[in-house]
Amino acid sequence: MVAKNWSLRRCSDKFRSLCSTAFTPRTLHSIPFLRHLITLKLTSKYSTGPFRETLIHNFGEDHLFGNYGERSSYVNTKVAVTATDKTGSKAIIIANYSRKEDEKSSLRPAEYEFLRPDRFEIGLSIADAAAATSAAPTFFKPFEHVDTHRTYLDGAIYHNNPVRLMNHERKLIWPDVADRAPDLFLSIGTSQNKADPRVEQPDVTMTDEDRTRRPTFHMMPQIVTQMRNLMDNILDAEQAWDKFCSDMAPTRDDALRYVRINPDIERQPPKLDEVKKVGELIRDTRKALKTSANRAQIARPGIN
Repeated sequence: MVAKNWSLRRCSDKFRSLCSTAFTPRTLHSIPFLRHLITLKLTSKYSTGPFRETLIHNFGEDHLFGNYGERSSYVNTKVAVTATDKTGSKAIIIANYSRKEDEKSSLRPAEYEFLRPDRFEIGLSIADAAAATSAAPTFFKPFEHVDTHRTYLDGAIYHNNPVRLMNHERKLIWPDVADRAPDLFLSIGTSQNKADPRVEQPDVTMTDEDRTRRPTFHMMPQIVTQMRNLMDNILDAEQAWDKFCSDMAPTRDDALRYVRINPDIERQPPKLDEVKKVGELIRDTRKALKTSANRAQIARPGIN
């Protein structure tokens, strides 16, 4: 939505509109004993066609990269989303910008791929990028890009909170200030429940060995469960932020530049497909953001 240069209000309205049409159950999916058979056979709970159509309707088919002539402000905003390759073994960055390849990476070799097609005409459209980053296993089918025959899964499978990747990207985009702290590094969550007792449970996310291991049929239920846990694991997103800040080890002054806003709504946040609870989530989030602690967080230098 940022790639379209929409206002925050329009982004919010568009998101609610997308949710209302994207989650279209498959035929006969309401019948309990057929539900799991249909999902297993067709690999997704929801029909992919309506989801794809609503993305094209809202975002159009403009290319994500190289469309500067049509929107003068487009070039000024660097936009990137994360996806995952079809095996779930590698993260992919899909962006509207170009930058030099990394020569000395602080990340593990091949931890992620910066997607850049050889020819402009086979690049992903904004709707394609949205479909790729939203292809959540069991909810929607993997997204296959027709022109390149590449298949993508939801980016949250590999990075539920891609702060480390984004910090790495900003250093490559602006190498002249790569060694300096950013003016503001803002991470925004989708809400949380700090009193959730599951925070004491062991981590159930996939390890690097899990991601690279060749799957067998008997492993598929476990792999699907792990993927869904990864996407729904809000605690994992918070831990990723804490680990990132710890590794950055900024000075006391620089610490003010790293901000995470993820309001505590004091209840379990809705699941990915609980569309009817979006209005309730918005109400609870607004309420949470009015607390003194959140007001102080938002009022920190660099945010206003």
